[in-house]
Amino acid sequence: MYAHFTAAENLPFAVALGIFFLIGLLQTVSLLTGISLFGWIDDLLPDFETVGSDLDLPGEVSVDGGVDADADTPDSISEASWVAEVFAWLNFGKVPFIIILLLFLFLFACIGYNLQLVLTNLGLGLIPATAMAPIALVASIYPLKWGNAIMGRIIPKDETNAISSDTFVGRVATITIGEATHERAAEAKLRGPLGRTHYIMVRADREAAHFKQGEHVLIVGEKAGHFTCIAVSNPNLDD
Repeated sequence: MYAHFTAAENLPFAVALGIFFLIGLLQTVSLLTGISLFGWIDDLLPDFETVGSDLDLPGEVSVDGGVDADADTPDSISEASWVAEVFAWLNFGKVPFIIILLLFLFLFACIGYNLQLVLTNLGLGLIPATAMAPIALVASIYPLKWGNAIMGRIIPKDETNAISSDTFVGRVATITIGEATHERAAEAKLRGPLGRTHYIMVRADREAAHFKQGEHVLIVGEKAGHFTCIAVSNPNLDD
């Protein structure tokens, strides 16, 4: 069994398992000492729960606008929305990122090792790591989604950090990707009440209005999974 764990074909799973135990140990120490070693990671990430998780509304969620892309093309908008939908579908934001990472590492290693073990018992031998690692990665997706949902119900949330999307109304946002019209949504970012940056999808509240990348808009409402906005008439409200 030791030879199976240390085989070259299982190197990615051994590394994943090693990182899992190392991070788990550090997380345990942080809990015992009261020092948050990984909390800063969540502060750097967008709030995926407020981005939206309804997959029946394609193109109405998005992620970090730091991706280098042509903001005026529909492809760039679709790509950003697609990535955000994947994160929302995986239930990112329901639990701290470090827990998601630990769960992924455990699933990846466990699935990879067991698939190799099954193949060995069938007399097929070990598959090279370059072939088995992608298989284990894909096989980990659904368990990761379910695990995040379960952990989100088990792990108590810090109510002081809970942000309702209603608090975005009345705030100034900046268009980051695309052009917002009355018919088409664009990505925008704003700073929430706790100082965190949130990424939302916005549409122009009025039919004739349109807002391009870099323009400031005032969030005036929320409708069907996206926010409506108008022009910022008071220059003192600009970011």
